[in-house]
Amino acid sequence: MERDQHSGDGGGRHPWARSVVAPLVVGVSGLGLLTVALSQPAFVGMRIGPGLFAQIFAGGVCALSCLWAVAAVANRGTEDTGDLRHASLLPGVFLIAAVVSFIVLRPAVGLVLTGVVAGVLASIGTGDRSVRALVVSASAAGVVAWVIGTLLLPPTTPLWPWSAHL
Repeated sequence: MERDQHSGDGGGRHPWARSVVAPLVVGVSGLGLLTVALSQPAFVGMRIGPGLFAQIFAGGVCALSCLWAVAAVANRGTEDTGDLRHASLLPGVFLIAAVVSFIVLRPAVGLVLTGVVAGVLASIGTGDRSVRALVVSASAAGVVAWVIGTLLLPPTTPLWPWSAHL
């Protein structure tokens, strides 16, 4: 009779196990992105290289997914419906989209606009959906990318779309 209680009802012996599925999927995706990001050099000589930001973002995806999984296990008795339909993958999807956009767009449109796009996507993923929050996130990401690109990266690193194809 106990077997029937734990089979097929979605609860099982470890109902919290379902709540770690979403962070684990995001974490595995982050590891894949980190593998791609590691193919770009983080440093060129003594200066920051083009792959450093992508590696930091992808590492951040992995770290945040681990924290998310730990929080899911720690909160195992609270508000767990046992149904994956209630677990939102949307924040993880936007975080991964920010990393992918950074890796894919940087060579084509330059560091500044790539930072803006990644900032907007990451901001949406954190739940900031107001226009003001998106503008602040995009502006901050663009300014930080410009400052780092101007002060720390080699002069050959394209900062703008018109310099990306030179």
